[in-house]
Amino acid sequence: MRTSPANNVVVIFGGRSEEHPVSCWSARNVANGLKQAGYTVSYVGITRQGEFRRLEDVPSKENPRVTTEDGEPFKPYQLAEFDLAFPVLHGPYGEDGSIQGLFATLNIPYVGCSVASSAVAMDKYLLKEICASIDIPQTPFIVVHEVELAADEQAVIDEITKTFDYPLFIKPVRQGSSIGISRVTTEAQLREGLALARSLDRTIIVEPAVSRFREIECAVLGLDDPFVSVPGEIKKDADAWYDFESKYTKPAEVSYTADVDQSVIDATQQLTKKLWAAVGMRGLARFDYFLLDDGQVLLNEVNTMPGFTPTSLYPKMIEASGIELPDLVDRLVKCALEVADDESWPA
Repeated sequence: MRTSPANNVVVIFGGRSEEHPVSCWSARNVANGLKQAGYTVSYVGITRQGEFRRLEDVPSKENPRVTTEDGEPFKPYQLAEFDLAFPVLHGPYGEDGSIQGLFATLNIPYVGCSVASSAVAMDKYLLKEICASIDIPQTPFIVVHEVELAADEQAVIDEITKTFDYPLFIKPVRQGSSIGISRVTTEAQLREGLALARSLDRTIIVEPAVSRFREIECAVLGLDDPFVSVPGEIKKDADAWYDFESKYTKPAEVSYTADVDQSVIDATQQLTKKLWAAVGMRGLARFDYFLLDDGQVLLNEVNTMPGFTPTSLYPKMIEASGIELPDLVDRLVKCALEVADDESWPA
């Protein structure tokens, strides 16, 4: 059990996933917030090959990558020399419980969700099954396993097209930032989308496209009774989708406080708290929803380490609620310490 303050915080970023550059952009913003909040900040980057490096700073925005030429070699067990770990890692090997398990094994307090809740939220199929069990509204879906594709791809395609009309979305279950997702309108595109998703994951989710929707998101901060922000909104065409380019390369217009009825605010906050508790989340997360023309709210996905870049919705929605970045990261550190001091919390 740790009861001392976390003065020396290590920010960990990069990683093996396709979201490596986004992680570097996010880490710079987090580190700046921590320094403004009075913490001593150290830096550990992880290369795309999984090698840990001790760095003097986060790579530049123009060259957001960690390589074996940067800094000095760093052994993961050396993380124990820091008071607390702040992992700013998105996607597989960082947001899926992997790095959280390392922290738990080394008995290091860390920011964010537990091993299990990180893994569940990252897995779109597992999360959908939990949503179905507790009546969280969501889009219908089919799950496709690699063994089924290998045995008879045409049978899989026939089942999909018999169940849903085009357009369809094809998604690998354990990726983030819309990586590996395809919007398809023909059988040829469906085959290509399945192949792309299969190259990133052995399990695939297929969903029918939602027509005429607004994409709204809530930021969550806290522990058992978390703060849930008023929804923000991705401004786009009603039938468009928020792909990687719209998030980071050519950012779509966003509103950090969506113009929605109070009934929509209440619905998103209630659904968010219900699923947060069911999965056992802690620290932070971003919940993404579809708002349909009739006012219905459907869960799209949950991110347990959302983007933290200067333009990312999570920190901006929190800021719109009156909590500036230094206060936000300070609260996250304090949540992590409270968890570390209470052995009833899972690893």
